[in-house]
Amino acid sequence: MIVFVFLMFVICILYLLIKKESKGLFLAITSVLLFIIYALKNPLLYPDLSEYLIRFSNIGDISSFVKNIEIDVSNQEPGFLLLMSIIASITHNEFVFLIIIGLILILFYTYVIYKCSPSYLFSILLFIITNYQSSFYLLRQSLAMVICYSLIPYIYKKNVLKFIAGILIACSFHRVALVFLPIYFIYGYKYTISKQFIILTTFLIIILSICSNAIYYFFADYARSSFDSDYAVTTSTSSFIILFILSIYFYFGRRQINESNEHRLMFLCLIAALTIFTAGIGLPLVTRVGAYYSGLIFLIIPYIIKTISNKISRVFMTIIFFSLYFALFALSENNYAFLLDF
Repeated sequence: MIVFVFLMFVICILYLLIKKESKGLFLAITSVLLFIIYALKNPLLYPDLSEYLIRFSNIGDISSFVKNIEIDVSNQEPGFLLLMSIIASITHNEFVFLIIIGLILILFYTYVIYKCSPSYLFSILLFIITNYQSSFYLLRQSLAMVICYSLIPYIYKKNVLKFIAGILIACSFHRVALVFLPIYFIYGYKYTISKQFIILTTFLIIILSICSNAIYYFFADYARSSFDSDYAVTTSTSSFIILFILSIYFYFGRRQINESNEHRLMFLCLIAALTIFTAGIGLPLVTRVGAYYSGLIFLIIPYIIKTISNKISRVFMTIIFFSLYFALFALSENNYAFLLDF
C-alpha cells in the first residue's frame, strides 16, 4: 500500500508544480507514472492472472485466431482472444502481454478523465484507490468497463450507432458489458429525475429477476456462483455505500441533476449501481455486474463536489469521500504485490 500512497503524493506535488493551463501535460506525466507502477506488479501474487497467462502461453498468433475461436468460443470473449492473438504475433513473453494490456487500460482511462472529469486530480486519486488496482488482474472486465466509459461523450451527443458499436466491442471482451446499454436510452428520455429513477430501477430489477441464470452462466461464466448467506461479503456493503453517495448527491445537487446533462447521467449511473447491488444481495459475483456503474465513482464524486457551493462543506465532503474509499482500498489484500520491494 505504501507504493500507492507514495504515488498519490507524487501526483499531488506534480499537480501543484504544473500550471493549470498545462492540464494535458499533467495527465500525460501521470499516465506514465501509473503505467510504470502497473508494469512493476508481480503477476504471480494476483488472483485470476494465472489463467490469463496460461491461455496466452498456449495461444497461437493472429493466423490461428479462427481456430482458437472455434475451440474456445464457449468460455472466452472473442475480442480479448483477438487481442491476445495479435500480441502473440509479436511476442509470447507473458510480462510483455500484461504490460501491453496495462498500457491500453491507462491510455483509455486517461482519455476518459480528460474528456469527462470536472477535476483531473481528484479523479486520478479516486481511480488509484478504486479501478486501478482491480485492473491489475480483472483484465477482460477492466478493458470492457473502460471501453464503456469512453462512450460517455456519445451519450451526450446522442450518437446511438457509435454507442451501440462501442458496447458490442466491450461485450466482445466481457459479455456483462451489455448491462451498460440501458443507460443510453433511459438518459435520452426527457423525464424528471424522479421518473427516470422509477423507470431505471424497475427495468433493472425485472432484468435481474428474470435473467439471473443468464447473467451468471451465459454472460460471465459464473455458473458456479451460489447464494451466500454472509451478506457482508456480497453486495450489501456496496449498496449502503452507493445509497450514502446517492443521498449526498441529491441533497447538494438536485437542481444541477435536473438541469445538467453530466450530472443527470452520473446520478442515473448511481441509481443503476444501487439497484443492481440491492437486487443481488446474497449473490457475490453480482458485484462484477454492478461494477460497470459503480466503477464510475472516479467521475461521479468530483461532480458531487462540484455541486457544493460552501467551501467548508466542499472540503469536508472531499475528505469524507476520499477517506471512505481509501479505507476500502486499504483493506484490500492485493495492494502490496510488486516485482520490486519498495
